[in-house]
Amino acid sequence: MKTLMLMRHAKSSWAESGVDDFDRELNARGKKAAPLMGEWFVSHSLVPDVVLASTAKRAKETARLVTDAADFRGEILWEQRLYLAPAELLLEIVSTIDDRFERLLVIAHNPGLEHLVSTLRHEFVPFPTAAVACFESTAHHWRDATDLAQWRPIQFATPKEL
Repeated sequence: MKTLMLMRHAKSSWAESGVDDFDRELNARGKKAAPLMGEWFVSHSLVPDVVLASTAKRAKETARLVTDAADFRGEILWEQRLYLAPAELLLEIVSTIDDRFERLLVIAHNPGLEHLVSTLRHEFVPFPTAAVACFESTAHHWRDATDLAQWRPIQFATPKEL
């Protein structure tokens, strides 16, 4: 069984004018929310086996804060293509993950994540910063991740709810 967990990066700062979107850092709210979500993974027994994260600064910061709070000891795979990736590309990248990993956390960006979560849940789902949507599949291989019909929603959380 595979578990796919999709997380939008935590809230980032727009305070510095002239900073490229890719290089924006987390703001105070984001730095508070990311560890909360890491604790949420622990409390729901959903600590990932591997993390796949965008290389944008705000996604990297989110990944580090979440994994520290979850006492995650696994590998973080940094993937440039996750930056502003559409839903189809997100699933294509997921389909390349090694099958030895059962539980995958992807940390990326909207609008691609929101589209993917909404597609997998069969309804529009707003996906705010630091939100997490978890899905389960009976598939044995990540290469089958692109088969949308196989995913079943199991959890959804936002920092605001915690």
